[in-house]
Amino acid sequence: MKDEIHEACSRLGENDGHRYMDPFTMTLNHGETFGVFDRQGDINNLGQNLQGLFFEGARHISMLEFQLNGSRPLLLSSTVSEENDLLIIDLTNEEIINEDQVIPYGTIHLRKTKNIQDKGLHVSLKFQNFNTFPVDIKCRIKFGADFYDVFKLRGFECDLLENEIIKSHSGNEIQFSSCGRDKIQRLTKVQCSDKRAEFGVEDIIFSFSLNGGESTNINYDVVFAQEIAEGESGVQLTHESSGGAHIEALKAKLPEIETSNTHFDHWIKRSGVDLMALMARYEDVIYPMAGVPWYNTPFGRDGLITAFQTLSFAPFISKNVLTYLARNQAQEDDKHSDATPGKILHEMRKGELANIGALPFKKYYGAADSTFLFIWLLGLYCKRTGDLKFLDENWNAFENCLSWIENYADPDGDGLFEYMKENPNGLDNQCWKDSFDSISHKDGSLASPPIAVVEVQAYAYKAYLTASYLLDIKGEQKRAKVYEKKAKELQQLFHEKFWMEEEGFFSLALDKDKRACRVISSNGGHILATGIVKPALAKRVCEKLLSPDLFTGWGIRTLSANERRFNPMSYHNGSIWPHDNSMIAYGLKRYGEVEKFNTLARSLFELAQEVELARLPELFCGFGKNDNEAPTLYPVSCSPQAWAAGVVYLLVHSMLGLSINSFEKRVVFNEPTLPEFLNYLKVSNIVVEEGPFSFIIKRISTSESTVEVLERPSGWKVSINK
Repeated sequence: MKDEIHEACSRLGENDGHRYMDPFTMTLNHGETFGVFDRQGDINNLGQNLQGLFFEGARHISMLEFQLNGSRPLLLSSTVSEENDLLIIDLTNEEIINEDQVIPYGTIHLRKTKNIQDKGLHVSLKFQNFNTFPVDIKCRIKFGADFYDVFKLRGFECDLLENEIIKSHSGNEIQFSSCGRDKIQRLTKVQCSDKRAEFGVEDIIFSFSLNGGESTNINYDVVFAQEIAEGESGVQLTHESSGGAHIEALKAKLPEIETSNTHFDHWIKRSGVDLMALMARYEDVIYPMAGVPWYNTPFGRDGLITAFQTLSFAPFISKNVLTYLARNQAQEDDKHSDATPGKILHEMRKGELANIGALPFKKYYGAADSTFLFIWLLGLYCKRTGDLKFLDENWNAFENCLSWIENYADPDGDGLFEYMKENPNGLDNQCWKDSFDSISHKDGSLASPPIAVVEVQAYAYKAYLTASYLLDIKGEQKRAKVYEKKAKELQQLFHEKFWMEEEGFFSLALDKDKRACRVISSNGGHILATGIVKPALAKRVCEKLLSPDLFTGWGIRTLSANERRFNPMSYHNGSIWPHDNSMIAYGLKRYGEVEKFNTLARSLFELAQEVELARLPELFCGFGKNDNEAPTLYPVSCSPQAWAAGVVYLLVHSMLGLSINSFEKRVVFNEPTLPEFLNYLKVSNIVVEEGPFSFIIKRISTSESTVEVLERPSGWKVSINK
């Protein structure tokens, strides 16, 4: 079984199981609850498909079929609401031939609305008869539950027996339940109080008559629960997620961003709604789930980058992410979970397979970058908010991160930072490109671990500088200078080991023999965001990023088209990731490459206009842009996804060159510029401790814009650096 587990786990980052998902599906999500439906709002898992209602890593509903007088109705339209919690479907009838009447085609209208909620779904059915005579209606709704772990649906296989599904009905309720091998009883309840309902073990039948022009409504609820199995008092349930009031409260905290372009405004609104819908509560902490359907759980790297993208506008996300990750910081050496003391979490799973240890992901620490990103974000958050109390509360976590860097991050002591999995069933690659084949040499051969990936060194450089900054704040100037020196030494070593003079770019990684992976990849763009690249080389890096083998017109590929492993339909070897591009765009602006930044920002904006709901997906295929052709979607990518929703916020931040320093009570605009598709951009109610801050920026030319402050807190200063 170990070989099977190893093979499945090693390929999970490649999204191997994704190929079975119907590309024509509708998704609703609310925290840890989400639903994937067909366009009629049904759930039909024919063959190997992924549809269903999911809660905490398990599929609680695997079948939901609606029939009108013995057949499926005809679809008129189907749409997801702007708030992302409501699916609205309009249907009508085929010609219906009953024993004593014929109901003509298209004379019965049915509107389904499906409202996803925390731990459940509310369904409303409205029937209206547009005939001039009475009609007899009989509708049947069939339900099924398999309680499959999401990893099983992704293709993970093991030789453990299927869990028994118990079905029952009584009163106004159908119930499905299953006791997992983790001794947790998972329950699904279908509840309907309508007096016309006739309950079976797996279905509800409604029979009624409608006069000409008459309408009627039917409502039912699907509710999910988890209980400790009888006689298993020692079993611990995972944290409970909670209701939706927190989402509305969070939406109110987002500043209002308005521009001259209604399409851009729609993109911002959609991104904000998606981001808030992905937030799930864990006790007093609200954490962004990484993405629906595969990653609807806390991820360290994803949460940290999402928080980074949104920090200027929504610092509460950073505070919650840092709090949660500090609480779940590794405390001991555990090879099963790839944990060493002080390391920051990679992902946490609540499903059955993780709970029983068949997968290492219950709390998994296989990420080489999350600890460095934690330090970087902690420094940025403190500067943004001036929250010294929060810094004090998390100082031990910060010190533990530094201890991890000192004792575990560089096992061979060469001054660079490598990864190698300890659990044979863990992730082969522990950087953001975590599929098994994402780190390769020029000839296409895979790099052997331990591997030092280029962007991890850049994050470490930034973590050292941030450590110096935070230690200085705490009055530890001597230690602060030590970490400043470490940063300078790492920067020098980094250029010596990773720079490829002939290619004018940085290599992807170094393998176990310190042999450079001399391939051109988007990873070399991430490093611009940290400032590790010396100015003399930055221009060449920026030029390469926008060259035709990397830049498609829709975005920058993960791997150059000239490389041996290039495949535009792959997960990490030629596809395009919006979050990846937002980090690169941030770096381009940081190095003053305004024209290139504008080019990349436009490509992402045009992509948002092409995709459904203006919702950027996790990734899409890396084919070149052709006139009058839409981008080629990667049909099974996560959508919505947190760091894809964060893209537009980081772009706006970069346009403004915004820096908010609450210690100095100063807002700085560094080279504020707007791309040509925006004539103005207005931001209202950016919150600092002393009150709201509002401004408007107006475009004059490609390289010049004006900033007018509309509202500022007392005692705050504004600087504009051009």
